[in-house]
Amino acid sequence: MWYLIPSFLLSILFDFVLYHNLSMKQFPYTIISALFFYTMLINKTDNPAMIAKGLVFAQLLLLAGFFDALTHEIPDTLQVLIFIDGLIQIEPKQAFLGFFIVSVPLLVLAIITGGGVGGGDIKLMAACGWVLGPYGIVDGTIIGLLILIPFFYLVFRRKSKDKTKMYAMAPCLGIGCFIAYLMS
Repeated sequence: MWYLIPSFLLSILFDFVLYHNLSMKQFPYTIISALFFYTMLINKTDNPAMIAKGLVFAQLLLLAGFFDALTHEIPDTLQVLIFIDGLIQIEPKQAFLGFFIVSVPLLVLAIITGGGVGGGDIKLMAACGWVLGPYGIVDGTIIGLLILIPFFYLVFRRKSKDKTKMYAMAPCLGIGCFIAYLMS
């Protein structure tokens, strides 16, 4: 239960970062999402370190999603913080494999398509792979893409006349990665 107070303080800090850095018109109140994340995590594990790691991971993914959705950029600081969060109860071999297993194919895809996948998304998935390991990051990527593809294709692509417009991937990939964290 001790990790709940720092998590809420972190949520308040993230709210201020979002509000001031993105010039949001209303305060984001990510503390509400922290309660949701906490509830999901305590139902999956009783390990305090994994709950704390999951809370920070989820909040950083939420922050990355906000930045990507509003600016189409994910600050490198967030990837570094996710990487640091992955040091909690790390399994080095799994973290190392997870770091590369999805990010390298995404990098190749970005090169082949001429930027179809952004560098921020690639770095985000590398950092998430560090936290989730190879199986978790593959699961998170698949879940995220299963959310991303129909949502953006059906909702935005059909309504938009500009078929080359880029869309934020981090919100959907972040949801997929958090679900994969819960599954692990």
